Formats: sequence, structure tokens, C-alpha cells
Amino acid sequence: MVKVCVLMSTYNGEKYIEEQINSILNQKGNFEIDILVRDDGSSDNTIKILNNYQKEGKLLWYKGENLRVAKSFIDLIFTVESSYDYYAFSDQDDWWYENKIQSAIEKMKDSIPCVYYSNPELVDKNLNPIGKKVYKKEPYNNFESIICGVNAIGCSMVFNSKLIKTIKMYEKPNNIDMHDAYISRVCASIKGEIVYDDNSYMKYRLHGKNVVGVQLRTSNKIKSFIKDIIYKRDISISEMARDILRVYSAEIPIENQKWLNKVSNYKKSLLSRIFLALSPKIKYSSLRIKIIIRMSIMLGNR
Repeated sequence: MVKVCVLMSTYNGEKYIEEQINSILNQKGNFEIDILVRDDGSSDNTIKILNNYQKEGKLLWYKGENLRVAKSFIDLIFTVESSYDYYAFSDQDDWWYENKIQSAIEKMKDSIPCVYYSNPELVDKNLNPIGKKVYKKEPYNNFESIICGVNAIGCSMVFNSKLIKTIKMYEKPNNIDMHDAYISRVCASIKGEIVYDDNSYMKYRLHGKNVVGVQLRTSNKIKSFIKDIIYKRDISISEMARDILRVYSAEIPIENQKWLNKVSNYKKSLLSRIFLALSPKIKYSSLRIKIIIRMSIMLGNR
């Protein structure tokens, strides 16, 4: 029997977490499913809720120091057993259709490291459809674009044991911006496959208090657009590329190492920033994303 483990990081999620856990437990398909939860320092009733589910044998959870969302999920990866066939990320406040996991498994490869992600349906706090999905157009999943941009949305991601085992062979990463971006970048770097599915198998809840998320209001979109260009990231793509190259060099083919080196050193001169920003190897699914990535690279802020 195929075994799947869902990895969930929680933080003050009492309001919606039961709906999400129940939707995971209601998954249908030819597999066994477990849930491993890491609480990132909740001060509400989240821990009480998790204890109740654990007493009923429906999940396992552990408490850790407040690492924030990205490192909390990475800690889950290095904590979970390596005996599963597939792994999935889960936010604490979404809702899954019962065929979410089975649909992902049917589209994934087992012979190489593989990441799958889909196109979540956007809903309001009461799970009512807003009439939109996260991706308006199919994202580009070529290696160069993934290294310099962010494509795969973590709450829809499923990945296989070959990728997890490779990651766990090496040290826990320090330079990560988001867990979903890191996982897809490592997978692409080591010549794994990124699979995109335009169908929606989950409801991505927008309730105004998401730890990270999609912006819908025009004013918020404008603010986000400007911020994405001028904001100097805590972890830049140059640091991330350097770290992936250092940690996984034995797994990365030469042609990918060359690109990672180029990204690692892009901040060293204005000319190198311009060359990277204007590289035809980086593909864009929208004009907005094209402007953000090119401008932020030219400014050395990405």
C-alpha cells in the first residue's frame, strides 16, 4: 500500500484548523495517509485541538520554538520518517477536496525526484468561492526561472520519496526564503521534475490573517507590487543559489552548476545584474511578474 505523510505547520490556527484536518482525513484513494504537525509556538487553543486529534490516533504532533513558517516546514522535513512514498505540505486554514492526494499521485513520476503542484481555488473565510484561482496562466517550470522566481505554491505541493531522501542526505539548510520555493529549487537543480496541474483540488482560504498569501484588493496588490521590487530580501536568490550549490553539488549537473554560480555572483557588479535580469532563460507568466523580477534583480534586491 502506498503511504503518504501530510506535513502541517501550525501557529494560532484554532479558528480553521479542524476543518482542514478533517478534509485531510477524508482523502480518498489507494493509499494510507498520516499527518505530522509541528506547532510553531501557538498561544491559543491550537495545541488543545491537536492533542484531541492525537488522542484519537488521527495525527502526531510536536511543539518547537518559533521558527516562522519556512523553517518550521523545513524542520518537519528533517523530522518526518523517510519510509513514506509521498509527502505533502498543508497550511492550517485551507480545505481539501477528497481527491487532492490521489490526483497528485497519478500525475507524478517515481523514477526521479519530483514535485507536483496544482492551482488552488480562492475562497473567502467561509469557504465561499471568489471566482478566481491562484494562477491565471500556466507558470514556467524551467530550471532557470524557478531559481530566480517563485512558482510552486506550497499548500498544493506533493513530492516524492526520492526528493525527500536526497534532501535528508545533507545538512539542514540555513538560507531559505520560503519552504515551497526551496523544495522546488532543489528539485530543479538536481534534474528532478516539476509537475503543474491547472485543476483545483483545494480551497485556499483568504481571511485577512494569513501568515503568507495571495492579495486580492487592488490597493494591496499595488503595495505588494512596489514592495516586491524595492524590498531587500532577508535571504536573496544569490545566497540561496550559493547554499544549494554548496550543499548539493554532488547531485547537480554541470550545466545547472553554471547557472547557480551566475545567480550566486549576480550582485557583484551592475553589469552582472543587468545580464541576469535580461537573460532570455528566465520566463515570465505575466507582465507584472516580469517587471518585478527584472527590476528587483537590477536593483540587487531579489
